[in-house]
Amino acid sequence: TLESNSKKPQMIQGFDQMKFIADDAGCINILFCEICNLDINDHKNLDILDMIYSDFDRLCKKFGVQKIETVGKIYMACSGLQLFEKNIDSEQKLMKSHDRIFNFAVEMHRYIDRFSLQMPLLKVKIGIHNGNCIYGFFGQHKPQFSLIGDSVNTASRHCLVSQPGLIVLSKNFYSGFSN
Repeated sequence: TLESNSKKPQMIQGFDQMKFIADDAGCINILFCEICNLDINDHKNLDILDMIYSDFDRLCKKFGVQKIETVGKIYMACSGLQLFEKNIDSEQKLMKSHDRIFNFAVEMHRYIDRFSLQMPLLKVKIGIHNGNCIYGFFGQHKPQFSLIGDSVNTASRHCLVSQPGLIVLSKNFYSGFSN
C-alpha cells in the first residue's frame, strides 16, 4: 500500500522543482467518461473533442466537480475531495458530493445527446464509484496531480464495461442514494 505524508500539495518554485507529495484523499466519488464513436485519429474531430471537453469543464464548475485529467477520449473527474471542496460555491455545498457527481454525469449525457442531429452515433459511457484513494503530485518532469488506488481502478472498470449511452454505478456508489 501507499503511505501518505502529512504535507498538502503545493507548488514549490514552479513545475520543474516540485517535490513528490501525496496524501490520503479519504472516501471520494470518482467518474470516468469515455466518448464513443468519435475518431480522434481524424484531425477534424479534434476540434469537436476540444469543444466537448471545454463544455465538460464548464459543467464541472456548475456542479462542483473537479476535473482530474483527460487521456484521449477519456475524461476523469471527482467530487468530495476536501482539497477542492473548499473552492465550490455555497449553493453547491448544500448538495452531497455524491449527488453532484451523479447530476454531472446525467448532464454529460444530455450534452452529448444534443449532438444527435449532426453526429447521431456520438455517445458517452460513464462509470462512477466511490471509495478511498491517495492523491498527490507525481513525477519530476512536469509533475501531475493524480488520484491513485483501487477505487480509481474500479471506477475506470465500470466505465469500461458500460455501454454507450449508459451510466454504470458501483454498488458502493449506488448505496449512497437516499431513496
